[in-house]
Amino acid sequence: MSHKSGCADCALTGHGMGNAVEARIPATVTFYDDAERGRIRAALMRYQAQNGIGAPRLRDLIADANGLTLRKDGRDPIALSTVQRFLTGKHRANDSFVGLCARFTDGLPGDDPVTTFGEQLSAFLGVRRSEGDYPPVPAEVAGAYACRARRALPIGQNVRVIPKDNPRDLVPFSRIKIDLIPGRSFASIRETVENWAAAAPGTVAANIETRPRRSYVGIVACPEGVLFALMRNVTTGAPRVYWLARAVDNGLGGYGHESISNLDSGEGIDRAAHTTVQVALAPAKEGS
Repeated sequence: MSHKSGCADCALTGHGMGNAVEARIPATVTFYDDAERGRIRAALMRYQAQNGIGAPRLRDLIADANGLTLRKDGRDPIALSTVQRFLTGKHRANDSFVGLCARFTDGLPGDDPVTTFGEQLSAFLGVRRSEGDYPPVPAEVAGAYACRARRALPIGQNVRVIPKDNPRDLVPFSRIKIDLIPGRSFASIRETVENWAAAAPGTVAANIETRPRRSYVGIVACPEGVLFALMRNVTTGAPRVYWLARAVDNGLGGYGHESISNLDSGEGIDRAAHTTVQVALAPAKEGS
């Protein structure tokens, strides 16, 4: 496929315009960390090897899995060069493209540990249900969310006074993405926590330029109409749990829990064996 000027691939990568232009493109916030990208890349390459296909055929299958057809200008919906560079690991593709690949690999039986885990957990939770299949995650909850958590108390403060005009006292905490998996009752979930301390905006803890991030991946089930999310920390393997219910304005609300790990301070380990945080999730644009 010949290269044409003005293509989306060029706009995202600076292809054909030199490294100077590419270097000026600001870093984008991503829901797909390096571990997730590596897993998706490995699943694509494994599928290629198992089926004896090349990048052009793989590109067409990814497009089909996402319901994509030829664009109005007659060009392919996914640039072949983007697929090839992603497979070689020489190009950090944008979230939109990685999401297309993720939706394709999620449908491969046995290739995705998240999907395998979701099938096992759903079977375990639904083993005594007399009505048959485990209830699916509602399609309406899929999407990106901006997660806010209850503000942590400053060091030395033991009493919380909640302002009348801000009864929930919530601060920016993390970004969450829930994706439905075709043909399955559970969904996949990813979370990136950027304000682990739940520090209030304007405080010293919230103004650190390079705050550590925590990334999680897992599944969401829907027992008895309530969302149950079970994830693991991609760095430590520590489990993380959310119980969430539907809220106003298409949002979600509930509580999250995680065991204390070696990423936490000694003070935290002395205080409790796990953390519990009240959260509210509001719909957000992916990547915002």
